[in-house]
Amino acid sequence: MTQPPYGLPPPQPPYGDQPPYGGGQPPYGTQPPYGTQPPYGTQPPYGTQPPYGTEPGYGTQPPYGSEPFGQPGGFGQPYGAPVGGHYGGPQGPYGSPPAKSPLPWIIGGLVLLLVLGGLGLFLVLRDDEPTPVANTQTAEQTTQSSESEESTEESTEDSTESTEETSEDLVFEGSPDLAADFLDAMANGDYPTAFSLLTEDFRADYSDAQAFADDFFTTIEATAVTSSSLREAFGHGDHDDVIFDLETDSGPGGVLLAVTEAAGTLGIFLFETA
Repeated sequence: MTQPPYGLPPPQPPYGDQPPYGGGQPPYGTQPPYGTQPPYGTQPPYGTQPPYGTEPGYGTQPPYGSEPFGQPGGFGQPYGAPVGGHYGGPQGPYGSPPAKSPLPWIIGGLVLLLVLGGLGLFLVLRDDEPTPVANTQTAEQTTQSSESEESTEESTEDSTESTEETSEDLVFEGSPDLAADFLDAMANGDYPTAFSLLTEDFRADYSDAQAFADDFFTTIEATAVTSSSLREAFGHGDHDDVIFDLETDSGPGGVLLAVTEAAGTLGIFLFETA
């Protein structure tokens, strides 16, 4: 049987010459029974092809399964075979911890060296600075001298005050009487008489007797004196101090009157609470 060229359909018989449908086929039931067909592989080849199963093997390879996959001559190694004798890859057994890098320790050591070097340099430079020994000693000596002079002056003043305060003798015998007359005048409201018993310099501090009386009562924190009594009197350097206990409209109190002599006349030049 000749085949038409590739790509052209086979020639068809003229219309009307085709065999009827089903013609040429044996009637149903006259086919050979199942199992009487020729065995598989003995059918005539299609065209010129050899029967299935009689083709030579591809190339010269041995049949599939004749050598294990991954052996020499095969592709790679058998699936799942350990590499280097251990599972998990070339770096040893699976799960072994990775090696720690020494870089952090190196950096920490360098930082520590820098800090220690800076501290040492600071100490060396500070020790090299000159110390003004002479100026320091001079300043200390000056301070000590000043303190010694101040102590001497204070001691002298304390000695003088102590000597003056402990003097039991009056400088002026009439000091207590003058002080008593002054307080009687203030109790009676006779401010001009009391004002006249002041020294001339002390009177000059006030405009008149009333201004003096106002200052006196402000000092003793009262507005009137009802009575007075001598507490003590003693010499104090070049003057006498005379102290009285007072009864005032605001309650009991006390006053110190300092008496001295000016131009041959006794007078009061100071008063304060006592």
